[in-house]
Amino acid sequence: MDVRGKRVAVLGGGDTAMDVLRIAIRRGAAAALCIYRRDEASLPADAEEYEDAREEGAQFMFLSRPLAVLGNAAGEVTQVCCIRMEAGEPDPTGRRSVKPVAGSEFDVPADVVFVAYGFTVPRLPDSDDFAKLSLDGRGCLQVDANRMTNFPGVFASGSIVRGPAFLSDVVRTRAKPPTPLMATSKPAGRDPLFLPTRQINTTSRPAGFRKCSFRPEGRPDYTKCRWAHPSLPPAARCHPAPSLRTVDTVPGRHALGAAVEHQR
Repeated sequence: MDVRGKRVAVLGGGDTAMDVLRIAIRRGAAAALCIYRRDEASLPADAEEYEDAREEGAQFMFLSRPLAVLGNAAGEVTQVCCIRMEAGEPDPTGRRSVKPVAGSEFDVPADVVFVAYGFTVPRLPDSDDFAKLSLDGRGCLQVDANRMTNFPGVFASGSIVRGPAFLSDVVRTRAKPPTPLMATSKPAGRDPLFLPTRQINTTSRPAGFRKCSFRPEGRPDYTKCRWAHPSLPPAARCHPAPSLRTVDTVPGRHALGAAVEHQR
């Protein structure tokens, strides 16, 4: 979708919303606005993604809930109708709920609207043994401390138990298998392999560079500084017998060429 010169509104406050905001900016949007119904402290997106989006020019409107997307007679989006929200009582998880403020409706101009509300837990079939599994109020499977469901021998983990979560959290849960599951799945004489986790620290490039790095017309032409890897002669590349043809380039890489490619 071409968003150049258009006002982009993104509904939602998760990592997907941050991705949409940042890509819209890279694609030349005139403005990229995130509309989120809770306050800034409740934003579910990764803190670094949020800060990077702000640094790159994304705007945020908190405590605002979209009600409708409005358009003109030509079928084009013109604005998003929203209502102001205010903080309410905390829910069972400690997260503060929000409620609408009566009579506070307002319109936000927009040309393109993206919905980034995340996902809901898929419904399990209500037949056979699936119907015996207990669910909580969110529709997630209920498990005990060993991640066993109420159905003996059936274990569950990940988003179907936690609800929407970061991939790293899901992997961390998988890295600590429940004791009963290990007892039933451990091969004789062998221990199951679980990869250790470690923190990887990375450095972020300046916002000016990030904003243009996605757009071909705004980034340097890296192809001009690529090392020319030597090719095999045409006769060797185009052997009449396909089974005897292996590669089109000279095996190996020149040390200088490797250094040049590394700097790219």
